[in-house]
Amino acid sequence: MIVPVYPYSFYEYLEANGKQVDNNSLLSTKERAGIAGLFDRYLRYGAFPELVKIEKSREFLNNIYQTIYLGDIVTRNKISNTFAVRLILKKVAESVMHPVSFTRLSNILTGTGAKISKQTIINYMGYICDSYLLFPVKNYASKLVDKESSPKYYFMDTGLPGLLLLDSESAQLENLVAIELIRRYGLENVYYFEKNVEIDFYVPEDSLAIQVCWNMMDVPETKEREIKAFDKLHNFIPDAKCMVITNSEKASFETNGIQIEVIPAWEWLLR
Repeated sequence: MIVPVYPYSFYEYLEANGKQVDNNSLLSTKERAGIAGLFDRYLRYGAFPELVKIEKSREFLNNIYQTIYLGDIVTRNKISNTFAVRLILKKVAESVMHPVSFTRLSNILTGTGAKISKQTIINYMGYICDSYLLFPVKNYASKLVDKESSPKYYFMDTGLPGLLLLDSESAQLENLVAIELIRRYGLENVYYFEKNVEIDFYVPEDSLAIQVCWNMMDVPETKEREIKAFDKLHNFIPDAKCMVITNSEKASFETNGIQIEVIPAWEWLLR
């Protein structure tokens, strides 16, 4: 029997930092500010237990990345084209919020001069996922073949895409939500939804539809886009519960008969 072991949940991370969370602390403005501050670090550097006591977090993360990359992926699978693996991981990090097909990865690598077959890319992605560096989330609305060939890929810890991207906050936030969802529901029960509408995550077990964005309420075009997405989704799944997870915004409103909850990520993580 395989038991998945994840980096710290946010609750565990707070406990490891000496922060006890209860109803009273969540009501206190000062305590909430302290929790939100720890969330910023949790999001940026990830949740490996060793990071709680280490100041040079980025350096430690880089060491972990190199160990997994060189040890678990390249050395174990006797890969000679290390440039291709490095480039694949870079492109997956850049595409965290979007589906990635093997064909697209093949075209990207071909464009850089890396001669590598589509089948080899499929093999490499299998090795990377087997090492628990990445995990796939499939499209609930697609046919079986497309489910397998065009998933979204997320890193098993939010600190890792931060190593590969210059502007990583939005990608890390969505990646964090993906990790928490598979922690709660299991990888086989978490999807994204794309069929004339794009929904970041869909959990059939709870009929839960989730969009993730850094800010929404103060950005009219973003708010309109998310509302329109939920409106279209209800044509396919009328009973879907709609939630938007943000960095810090909190609200609840109804539009076109659809109730939408907007919640800060740190508060959602502690539910």
